[in-house]
Amino acid sequence: MVHMITEPAARTQLKTAKPKANVLVVDDNKELSRLVKNHLEKEGYEVICAGDGEAGLTMARKHKPQIIILDVAMPKLDGMGFLKVLRQESQVPVLVLTGKHGDLNQVLGFKLGADDYVLKPFCAEVLMARVEAILKRTATPSAEKGLKRLGKVTVDPERREVRCDGKPIALTIKEFDLLKALIDARGKVLSRDYLLSNVWGIGEDCEIRTRTVDQHIAGIRQKLGAEGERIMTVPHFGYRIRLD
Repeated sequence: MVHMITEPAARTQLKTAKPKANVLVVDDNKELSRLVKNHLEKEGYEVICAGDGEAGLTMARKHKPQIIILDVAMPKLDGMGFLKVLRQESQVPVLVLTGKHGDLNQVLGFKLGADDYVLKPFCAEVLMARVEAILKRTATPSAEKGLKRLGKVTVDPERREVRCDGKPIALTIKEFDLLKALIDARGKVLSRDYLLSNVWGIGEDCEIRTRTVDQHIAGIRQKLGAEGERIMTVPHFGYRIRLD
């Protein structure tokens, strides 16, 4: 049973106020969705709900939410299937809300692109804190809009320039796009299929094209020197950027 915390009336947001963020809740449990929706709205979020994975994908494509709260066990398309499809199209943050305990379930979820897990039964205050933390982590500071920084690496998407420790780095077109995709993912694992689709525009997998991704990653690592070690290999799946 979900533990929903009663909040003081003073924290209820005015309907006319700008919402903190647009949230999509994907869960086949209507009562749970209603409780989560009500609590999020009291905290100032704008919320839409979907009752299964297929409907969730449709609503994600249409409404472009800033964060998704996702159940695992659902009809038509479960949470893991939802994540696998979503990550071919979008890097929107996803918080998995599930009653399935166990490290293997969480490892699979993270490999497919989940940002965080909350296990049922849960405390509403914990859920709100996790949502706020994810949104804060993935927000782009207005003062640095456009520029992307990671360690000693700075990427300027408009000028398509990369600098490492202040020195310009000559990347090829695909190397630049590949590095930008990894930085944009903010530590999420990107599969080779995702990179082939979004960097090369290739929709089908094959051994030669997979090696092409690996070769470009090797080229970026070499050019970035010590900072290139931030690009980490996830065996048999893809790559991620280490943020720390």
